[in-house]
Amino acid sequence: MASNVVDIEPIWEHQERLGVEAIGANPATYLAWDMGSGKSRPIVEYVKRTFDGEPARILIACPKAVVSVWPAQFARFAPDLDVEILPLGDKPVTKRADKLKSEINRQAHFGRPLVVLVNYDAAWRKPLASVLTSVRWHLIACDEIHRIKSPCGIASRFFGALARQADRRVGLSGTPMPHSPLDVWAQFRFLDPNVFGWSFVRFRARYAVMGGFENRQVLGFKNLEELQALFYSIASRVTLDDVLPDLPKATHTERRFALSPKSRKLYDEVDREFCALVDDGVITASNALVKLLRLSQIANGFVLLDEDELPAGGVRLRVTSDEKTEALVELLDDVPAEEPVVVFARFHHDLDEIKGAAARACRAAYELSGRHKSLDEWLDHCDGFDDRDKSEERTRRAAPVLAVQIGTGSEGVDGLQLRSNYCVFFSCGWSLGQYYQAIGRLRRPGQESRTTVVHLIAESTVDSTICAALAKRREIVESVLDDAKRRATKES
Repeated sequence: MASNVVDIEPIWEHQERLGVEAIGANPATYLAWDMGSGKSRPIVEYVKRTFDGEPARILIACPKAVVSVWPAQFARFAPDLDVEILPLGDKPVTKRADKLKSEINRQAHFGRPLVVLVNYDAAWRKPLASVLTSVRWHLIACDEIHRIKSPCGIASRFFGALARQADRRVGLSGTPMPHSPLDVWAQFRFLDPNVFGWSFVRFRARYAVMGGFENRQVLGFKNLEELQALFYSIASRVTLDDVLPDLPKATHTERRFALSPKSRKLYDEVDREFCALVDDGVITASNALVKLLRLSQIANGFVLLDEDELPAGGVRLRVTSDEKTEALVELLDDVPAEEPVVVFARFHHDLDEIKGAAARACRAAYELSGRHKSLDEWLDHCDGFDDRDKSEERTRRAAPVLAVQIGTGSEGVDGLQLRSNYCVFFSCGWSLGQYYQAIGRLRRPGQESRTTVVHLIAESTVDSTICAALAKRREIVESVLDDAKRRATKES
């Protein structure tokens, strides 16, 4: 008889001791853990152990691209938990507010925990803000809490006020001080304002050396040992090097986002045509690449028109959206400033978008492709970003980004593994071998840390199918065709 028991991965020691136990023992906890060190697991585990069968309300705030990640975390680590998960995603704020009110009212009858997921940019907007502040939360967790580091930011001030509605507050971030030690004040306004006080002006006077015009420029910092001691009064720090025995050689994660309505409509039209052709047997693995190419382009935010599709005087490249670029900007903001990043992509348009995203994240960008090779410059920049630079120029510099065309950079390129622990796939090609060779460029002799591999995925597109095929080491084109055949059969 088949067993229905689901095997759940064992919890790591630091997740148990510094995560679950700390959250249970303290009203405010900061998990300042590196990306890839498993900081979401303690939240799921705490909810499972504490609120199973209880009508508890849990709010998880995060960047927009991370909202869709959390349901998968609960499915992975608490598959048997009877919980209502409510992602307040891309609908208008008024509809999100109505949905939240409805779920809160339903919860009173069903008596199970409600986990609400909301992105920072939407939470403070009316009428959603009114609903969020009208109820008592048993736990509020701010994922990538450094997003509310600005003392005067609207979202930061909102969560500072919302904190009064929470029995417990947790912050999660691998980059607690992305620009300067002063970044911690607003985060602690949410977590525990008693640690650094209620006045940012007094906090700045205590820890910053001011000068320049009207004494408003930060020239340096002071009393940092005291600041550090206060920070760690509620925080724990975990780096990937701290937990190497627990980690696999490469940690894979996803950043998902929704296409804009315009791009969604265009994608669905092309996808329906593709599925119909697959179902009729017109498209096979040998001739599917042209159609798959168009789907992949739309998921990446552009369309390369054929000559017969061009309007008079028109250009071949038509940009349809920038959601994937926005997701990359958010990701780069979450990677520690001192860490170089390698971003793989397939199309020249993608490489341009990667470099634009790097500029917006205040990082220099270099390219390795068939049209341009600046690997040496990138390596020199990485070598020049030494410990002295990181401490003295932290507010003005960040490690660079290398945009790599996957066909060019997956083979015959050495040196990447000596510089970068972060590998991002903006887009993938059709070759399973190229994909693993690309990761291998960062994981070769000389690599001392674990590699974090991040996929940027447009939801309900070929991106998801490709990522699933790569995870199972299946050939990509065949997997996409199988998925199209299944969906065509289901619709008919």
